[in-house]
Amino acid sequence: MIGACLRFWPIGRLGLTHFDEGIYALTASWVFHPRGLSGLDPTLISYAPPGYPILAGLAYAVFGASDGAMILVSQLAGTITIPVVGWLARRTFGPGTGFAAATLCAFSGSHIAFSRMGLTDASSLLAWLIAIGAGMRFLEQPGMIREIALGIGVGLAQQFKYNGWLTGAIVVGTAILGPIVRPEDRRSGPTLKTFGWGAIAAGVAWLVVWPWYRFVEGHGGYSALLRHQRSYLGGLDAWWPHFQIQADQSVALSGGGCLILPGLCLAGLAPWLVRPSSTASGLSRIGRTLIAYSYVLLSWIFVDAPYWPGLVLAPWLLTRPRPSIRLAGVWWLVLSVMSPFYHPYARLWLPYHAVNWLLLGWLVVDWFGTILSAPPGPAVSRNKARRTIRAGALIVLFACGATVHFWTTASRKAHPLTGLLDRGDSLRWACIKVGTLLPEDVNGLRVLVRPSVTYYLPDRVALRPLSGLEQAELPGEPRTWLLVDSAIVRSELGGAYPRPARNLLDRFANYWELVEEIPTNLSLPTLLDLDPGAARRASADRSAPLWLFRPRRTRTQR
Repeated sequence: MIGACLRFWPIGRLGLTHFDEGIYALTASWVFHPRGLSGLDPTLISYAPPGYPILAGLAYAVFGASDGAMILVSQLAGTITIPVVGWLARRTFGPGTGFAAATLCAFSGSHIAFSRMGLTDASSLLAWLIAIGAGMRFLEQPGMIREIALGIGVGLAQQFKYNGWLTGAIVVGTAILGPIVRPEDRRSGPTLKTFGWGAIAAGVAWLVVWPWYRFVEGHGGYSALLRHQRSYLGGLDAWWPHFQIQADQSVALSGGGCLILPGLCLAGLAPWLVRPSSTASGLSRIGRTLIAYSYVLLSWIFVDAPYWPGLVLAPWLLTRPRPSIRLAGVWWLVLSVMSPFYHPYARLWLPYHAVNWLLLGWLVVDWFGTILSAPPGPAVSRNKARRTIRAGALIVLFACGATVHFWTTASRKAHPLTGLLDRGDSLRWACIKVGTLLPEDVNGLRVLVRPSVTYYLPDRVALRPLSGLEQAELPGEPRTWLLVDSAIVRSELGGAYPRPARNLLDRFANYWELVEEIPTNLSLPTLLDLDPGAARRASADRSAPLWLFRPRRTRTQR
């Protein structure tokens, strides 16, 4: 309930601001096309698979074509993700962990931010977690039903995002790791059964992906898509800078203490929910204070730094007898290595945050629950030394983690950005105002804007898209106006360049006259995509006004 409130607030006052949101909103109109899904706009291919636009189209059919229907899909997917995370954590690490992990998910600033946008990421994460859960069940007990579920899960993950195949790679990596860490399984029946059924699961996944593959082949070819996707990849020299940027973005989207502290306090109840009758009676007041302090310190640092819990726990995770625990370790390891190679978009770390919720939930329940709990009677004195040593080691571990974390983020002055729960409909109202300012006899509107602006502009005027600033500066036809989006200009001239469109007014002065500057604001994820360095500035410029121009009259016209 708390997670839903954070993702839906303020109701009816969210809108589209991201560059990609407009593409998804426009392609979701497939539901009104006579050919249905076969008439899906091929423009979508270079952005994402069709999973999210299909759901958005169904939302259009039920609620009507609107930005609210688009965002509703993400809000529902983000809310459903919370109990799914709880289910994964409980079945992986045991009772209590589900409550702690679900709480961390509910209060995750990054997940809240993308659950309030018309992007594919919230629904993609849900599909990812379902595929991971199916993989855990399959590895624990291979069989026909679980093999089919795994194949469908991996296929659906791939249908929501082009990196969805990693869920299958994680399951395969875990299956290969099993005989390595457990020599007794090298020649056993379960291992052969796992790989045999796994091959069939791969075939099922391919059948799920096949329709989209055929669609792409008919509109440019999958090889062209792969070349486009590879353009976002960097080499080894880009890995560390990308990692630093993504770490800064995690801090920027964390929500700060307003979200982190309530989430930690609620998640900290998990040990008492599991063992309510044996709480800390064997520890001194000083010991309980130190442990509580170390818990807050650890969680505050790690909750927006998903790499550190896995780094500390990876040797233990990868060698456990239970396949589901080993899968969590492989999950963390694969994303740790591969994510920074890609362009540093904050949304790509959502699956990375998800495994962090599981690991932190286990730390809260197992480590702190064990330390804080004490069995009654003589067992208190027998276990006192062990608990004291464990508590001291834990505090030292937290101090080391704090030092390294501050070295990688705080030393570069990463800041939690404000406005995570602000209303986001300024672009919609700005486009409505543009419609009121256009005269009735306007012959057309030349636009250099985000696709989201195109989605919102009124249908009564013919739009003439421009490819760049050079075209925008040229004179247009009589009675043709010009609309320039400063977010596009910032993207072309460099996202960190402050209010660049103002410097372009002189360049437009020969042929165009400014009618009005219409203010709009960027959402935090949009700002970080446009200007990744904003994560290091306490007050980043989120303004992205629209500039409406009309043709400048010549002396003869005057």
